[in-house]
Amino acid sequence: MKSCTNPNCDQINPQELSSFYKRKDTKSGLTSWCKACLKVKDVSYYLTNTEKVNARQKAYRLENDEKEKTRHAAYYLKNAEKIKIAQMAYQLANPEKVKATKAAYIKENSEKVKKYQADWTKANSGKVNAKTNRRRAAKLNATPKCLTIGQKLEMQALYIEAARLTKETGIPHEVDHEIPLQGENVSGLHVPWNLQILTRSENRKKHNKIIV
Repeated sequence: MKSCTNPNCDQINPQELSSFYKRKDTKSGLTSWCKACLKVKDVSYYLTNTEKVNARQKAYRLENDEKEKTRHAAYYLKNAEKIKIAQMAYQLANPEKVKATKAAYIKENSEKVKKYQADWTKANSGKVNAKTNRRRAAKLNATPKCLTIGQKLEMQALYIEAARLTKETGIPHEVDHEIPLQGENVSGLHVPWNLQILTRSENRKKHNKIIV
């Protein structure tokens, strides 16, 4: 156990050692202030020195461009799922802000965006198909609002897998709704438990029927 030396610390002292950062040049091998106090200190410094901090960070990135790219790539590979979920959560919580940011960027980089979209579409046909089907399902009011981020990612994974099978086997594969969205007698939902991967020929034969 260890106590934080910050006189304004609002944590219950002493605290677990895990509540402190490691620091080799101290006798204890830990920081004198706890993590919570240091975070508050960092935020306070940033708020009062925003321009200075941003300028210093920008200069560092320019001087260490390759190093930073490598670091970011390594972090992304290690935390890919966590990052995707965080990004999706932010987009769902801030639709108007995200829309405005995208519109401004597209306006300033129209040619670059067009080329990127064409290249991305070609390399990510599974994700494109997933997005197309989500839009189709939304128009039919077939996507429940209660779907979690994890369930949406699960659905996207099926479209990616169908694209992978198509590329690997040379046989077109598609994601089908076991209970069709516009069935003759009953309509299904655009949810992960109503999706299955079929070859294109199997899907065409099935059409809007329910195969038992």
